[in-house]
Amino acid sequence: MTIRQGQDKDFPIVFKFIYQLVDEIDNATHRVTNSVALMKKEKKHFKFIVAEEKGKVIGVALYFIAYLVNTGKTLYLEVLFVDNKHRSKGVGYQLMQNIFKIALREKCGRVHWTVTNTNKNAITFYKKCGAEICDNQLLCDIRGANIKKFLEN
Repeated sequence: MTIRQGQDKDFPIVFKFIYQLVDEIDNATHRVTNSVALMKKEKKHFKFIVAEEKGKVIGVALYFIAYLVNTGKTLYLEVLFVDNKHRSKGVGYQLMQNIFKIALREKCGRVHWTVTNTNKNAITFYKKCGAEICDNQLLCDIRGANIKKFLEN
């Protein structure tokens, strides 16, 4: 298995993984408004690495650099996903290891991400990686039409 920087040719499988993740965790694929075309159009806003085995992408970690007021420059891990057939084989660990290396190379003081409280396997994995799971924060989210509605009032 190799880990490499993602390329445009990987967008279809990356999108498939994102869609699969949303389905597994939230059963909310109806809320997915992203697409391969949109990812290509907005690719300057994120980067990703892929785990590849025998020429096939089996995992992805999508990230971007953000600025958080309490720590400064931060690598925000938006998606970590490993194909079902390749889970519990060290793929996620190698992706995380590479994410941490990228964070250090980019001089980020923190790697930050979210996980749903129902994803027990991921929570266990993240704790093994050394993550602190915060239970004192809630995720806030406002989308599309509600953004416009807020501005109209």
